Amino acid sequence: MALLGGLLLFVVGALAPGLALARLLVPDGDWTSQMVLGTALGVFALPFLHFSLAVLLGTNFNAALILGVAAPFLMAGGLVEWKSRQGGN
Repeated sequence: MALLGGLLLFVVGALAPGLALARLLVPDGDWTSQMVLGTALGVFALPFLHFSLAVLLGTNFNAALILGVAAPFLMAGGLVEWKSRQGGN
């Protein structure tokens, strides 16, 4: 059960925000380039950001910190996707 929880935390806390950030950075790119960039950001850049924030805040590297950092990326990606589907800027 702990393995499933860790995998779910990795997907929701690192991989999905990386993909959302890639969609924000390369909105006109093809699907493959967005997946590669998003996976690279999710696997390398976002965990470094989580660790840096944990050190700066003087807290443990825990699930609440990971999900708290991931939420703004997911919200921004969802908002941009929603606006593009609505025909907005």
